[in-house]
Amino acid sequence: MKQYLLLIFISSLVILTGCETTQPLYYHGDYNQVLYSHFKGEGQSLSEQISELNTLIDRAKAKSKPVAPGVYAHLGYLHMQAGNKNEGLQNFELEKAYFPESEGYINFLMANMRGNKNE
Repeated sequence: MKQYLLLIFISSLVILTGCETTQPLYYHGDYNQVLYSHFKGEGQSLSEQISELNTLIDRAKAKSKPVAPGVYAHLGYLHMQAGNKNEGLQNFELEKAYFPESEGYINFLMANMRGNKNE
């Protein structure tokens, strides 16, 4: 009987340790809400949106987590809309550096922002 209880206990322990959740690879923070608010047009100014994304990036750095894909691209887009061309291009370059698979799309965005439709 003791062997049977010991077997149940060990089996339960093995099953419970196998249920550990994995940590997310990227830090998203409240990026989904920021993105939703932006496209819904909920009245936040460009500077407030830029500030929120910069705060998200700072939190990711504090947690030693990489920023979620798209954050730097969105930040670059917001800077371009606000007339901060250099900051916008820098953030587009950061997006390409951290997520090389996005290079084609980011190059397309950069060409459109510069007004070069043929690039």
